[in-house]
Amino acid sequence: MTLSELGGLGELVGGVAVVVSLVYLAIQIRDSTRSARASRAQAVMSAAQSFAGILAADVQAARVFRLGLNGSGELSEDESLQFTAQLLMMFRNFENGFVQFQLRDRDDLAWKPWEATMERFIAFPGFETFWADRVSAYGSDFCKVVDSIRERQHAAAR
Repeated sequence: MTLSELGGLGELVGGVAVVVSLVYLAIQIRDSTRSARASRAQAVMSAAQSFAGILAADVQAARVFRLGLNGSGELSEDESLQFTAQLLMMFRNFENGFVQFQLRDRDDLAWKPWEATMERFIAFPGFETFWADRVSAYGSDFCKVVDSIRERQHAAAR
């Protein structure tokens, strides 16, 4: 084998090594992306479960939430503040789910259950007062989603 042939063989081996390295890197990036998405989805679910756990474990918190949603006017000033904090927490969770949905290239299977749950809470009379006072606490894209749901619900009620 001549020196020229050895040089050509070296280039071939080097080229194959680069291709193998790129394939390996692509697999690692894909796996890392999947792992990051799974972690974000788990964080969203954990936050929602944490909120539900508060209501399940604390009768007074559940009472405040129920009365607040119904817009009954029976809440004290402190309870009204507690209800506002509960809805802030809940809708932050919804907003986080929405942001994760946007980051996952609009995976409808991931977002639809969140949206359906959100629609149920938006339908309560107590939500309207909350939203009027707190809409500025949320991102504009999320506000558009909430307002779209509210408009559909108002149109269906007419």
